[in-house]
Amino acid sequence: DSHSKHSGAEGEGPGLVVTACLGGVRRVEARVGISFVSTEQAQRALASEVGNRGFDAVAAGTAAEWELLLGRFRVEGGSDRDRLLWTTMWQRLHAMPGELQPDEVPWMAPKYRHFNDIYCLWDSVRCANSLYALVDAPFASDLCASLVEIGEQTGWIPDAWMTGGSAYIQGDCSAAVLFAEAALKRLPGFDADGALRALLKTLEAPSPDPLSHGRHPGWAKDGFIALGIRNCASRTVEYAFHDHCASLLAETIGDGETATRYRLQAARLWENWHPGHRCFGPRRPDGSWDDFDPWKPQCRDFWNDPHFYEGTGHDYALTSWHVMGELVKRHGGAGEFAAYLDEYLKRCYFWKEINLHAPWLYHYAGMPERVAPALHKLMDRKVKPGRAGLADNEDMGAWSSWWITGAMGLCPVPGSDHYLLAAPRFDRIEIDLVGIFRPLTFTVRGDSQKPLRGISLNGNQLHRFWVSHAEIAAGADIGFHF
Repeated sequence: DSHSKHSGAEGEGPGLVVTACLGGVRRVEARVGISFVSTEQAQRALASEVGNRGFDAVAAGTAAEWELLLGRFRVEGGSDRDRLLWTTMWQRLHAMPGELQPDEVPWMAPKYRHFNDIYCLWDSVRCANSLYALVDAPFASDLCASLVEIGEQTGWIPDAWMTGGSAYIQGDCSAAVLFAEAALKRLPGFDADGALRALLKTLEAPSPDPLSHGRHPGWAKDGFIALGIRNCASRTVEYAFHDHCASLLAETIGDGETATRYRLQAARLWENWHPGHRCFGPRRPDGSWDDFDPWKPQCRDFWNDPHFYEGTGHDYALTSWHVMGELVKRHGGAGEFAAYLDEYLKRCYFWKEINLHAPWLYHYAGMPERVAPALHKLMDRKVKPGRAGLADNEDMGAWSSWWITGAMGLCPVPGSDHYLLAAPRFDRIEIDLVGIFRPLTFTVRGDSQKPLRGISLNGNQLHRFWVSHAEIAAGADIGFHF
């Protein structure tokens, strides 16, 4: 524009200075190339991704790519609100994590796709990564390969990884959950042997800084993480679940000795069961119980809570998917467990990714008909259209994937190859799975305002309210009969 003045900036690091006389200027376009490696790499990226196209052309091309992607996830029926959220949540899920080509990574020498902002694996393994394993198995396998490679080259598989560095470990090595699922689901290209080697190094090698790399030694030595280490009780719960996942991974490749060792170590979780509070509790270094409120964090900045990270004792007890059957017994049986869930859903102090799955647990009380009403009520309360539509941080697709799977009537069970089933929110859902010719469909048959009478898989009645990954990963038709 003739009314504009442009001046460049020189020196170390990136810089852009644009000075414009505002009179008559309606738009200024800037083409930006980014590289962690060099200016030349940034220029090549700019040339290949943008070239001589203007903003409108680039925006139109981006919109077309989103339309192509989101066209894989089709729904019929449902409310206008739900249809809007359905598309929005899929878009949010696919916006992260970002990735770099191998020649764009300066902090290591990767051979595979490198994901450079895996900023909260601890959250995404609760649902998002399991959903990816179903709808885009090659992506899920590549993410595992990237985590393994980071572990091989740095010595530690990260719990959070951002531009070449590990961030604060919120729980433990959450990649164990991904690896167990990848092995059980037989994801294409997943190297279970390499994953186990890298995982064992991370879980067993002495760590100079257990808040950023590896583990605290107290778990292997005492069977608990002691008071004095931030979030000690929730770390104990996470360590046990990840040991269970490591055991499953070892079992899939025939390593019986490692599988047994980690299965026995995971079982030590029950040494931390507090019968009075009906949850797992914090212990002092001498093994005695520390005082705690199982319904409420001990401090306002609950991420710094001495006992539980961003949650409560009851929250974390219900994240222990691998011992849910025993948990039901310790509550006194199915009826008592259902009553406990009723109480929990009323009293829960706040909602984070760790407890969004709670309505699904009515399955373990033998009451699958109670899942959908409780789940849909929670979905309506916590996710809405608009800029303030989420009740908490997205956290790498954790919230979006929870809403999507709830709308599908499908709950991935972390660390397994199973999915729980409940009534969906749409009359028909059709999903194109990457690399699969047959779609995965969810169809409501009959009046969904009436009680759910049964579920069918490919036209055959299911005498259960769950399916395995193998049953649906090549496409299937799940029917909900009312």
